[in-house]
Amino acid sequence: PEVVAPAQLRDVDGATVTYLLGVGACDTGITPLVQEYDDVVVIGGGVVRSTGMCTEQLVLEPVTVTLAAPLGTRPVLDVLTGRVLTEQPH
Repeated sequence: PEVVAPAQLRDVDGATVTYLLGVGACDTGITPLVQEYDDVVVIGGGVVRSTGMCTEQLVLEPVTVTLAAPLGTRPVLDVLTGRVLTEQPH
């Protein structure tokens, strides 16, 4: 699988975090990835890229993870860039 960055942090509700992954229209195996530490949470995703013919379009796939503890004041970071993500409700 290939690691992809989160496109947008959508919702945080206690220990539940919902975000969008930017994937291709023919990608499969879309899986949320999360690494949780005492002072920070890192999110991203895994996908299997299509090897055949496919349209070139971006699909924003919503995924949800449940943390071991509520997010609280911990920042959420992009797995690829390390940038801090802020919640952007739809």
